[in-house]
Amino acid sequence: MKQSRRDTVFARDNYRCIRCGTNATAFNQLTIDHILPKSRGGTNDLDNLQTLCEQCNQLKADDQLSSITVYTRIR
Repeated sequence: MKQSRRDTVFARDNYRCIRCGTNATAFNQLTIDHILPKSRGGTNDLDNLQTLCEQCNQLKADDQLSSITVYTRIR
């Protein structure tokens, strides 16, 4: 994914995790997450990308109870 696309997603989400609201710190970095994973047909379209902190991204990856976890953006 191009850096400009990543920057657009971070800016749209106010440089905060859309799940917990945290911003980047020395201990927790922000990541770009595919809402629908590429392995399931997800794309790099802006509406399929969200900002998550590393911890929330890990929790999403570990979520075996639902096939896809979608978080609502904190505004």
